[in-house]
Amino acid sequence: MTETRVRTEDLRVAIEHAGYYPGLVIDAVASALTQHLGLLFVPAAVGVVLFLPQLRAHASAVALALVGSVVLTIAVSGLVLKLLGKERSGDA
Repeated sequence: MTETRVRTEDLRVAIEHAGYYPGLVIDAVASALTQHLGLLFVPAAVGVVLFLPQLRAHASAVALALVGSVVLTIAVSGLVLKLLGKERSGDA
């Protein structure tokens, strides 16, 4: 029986032999994004400054919503992890 699966090392060698180095492309994109990362926060900062009076007026509701969403996210993540852990241990 012949093995049809391609090993990761074989694929990497073939890609590099073709002259394509994905690491260089990823590095260029990552450095461009990190150099201009501050620009991504400008719209959020403008929104906070624009709605500062409303945020001050409803600070307790905003804080409660943030805390509630964090607690709910942690609870759901724990539940999913627990369910997936049971599924995986049943497979073994």
